Amino acid sequence: MQTPRVNKLSSYVLFLLMLPMAGGSYASADSAPYLGEIKWVALDFCPTNGAGVWLPADGRELPIAQYAALFSLLSTRYGGDGELTFAVPDLSNAMLIPTDSGGNKGNGGPAPWNQSHNGKGKGGNNSISFTSLLACIATTGLFPSAEDD
Repeated sequence: MQTPRVNKLSSYVLFLLMLPMAGGSYASADSAPYLGEIKWVALDFCPTNGAGVWLPADGRELPIAQYAALFSLLSTRYGGDGELTFAVPDLSNAMLIPTDSGGNKGNGGPAPWNQSHNGKGKGGNNSISFTSLLACIATTGLFPSAEDD
């Protein structure tokens, strides 16, 4: 039987995975992602289908000749020599932190700071509970363009 904390965390991870679908950028298995789009998955690999090829956003260097369109967007912002290679962002140590949508309990746990402890020499609970998610970057897909305001 799962504890309430695990149930809350599982629900939150499911919410995070479904959130991008609401925006429609990769709502179905057949829709193409934007080139350079980042998605977070609860897997230990980046899924690939006919609509896009995804690689881990782990700072790896890629050959410019093979990923020219992605290089045109990222350049050497995240590394690489700019002549033969460029790098994708390194999100391997990053995690998603919710904003104030849980009544100041964004991580499903107790509030990070309890005012009753403030100034009394006692620290609040400032730990963050999280489950690792894998960040993946689309190496194929629709070429994004900025909208004119």
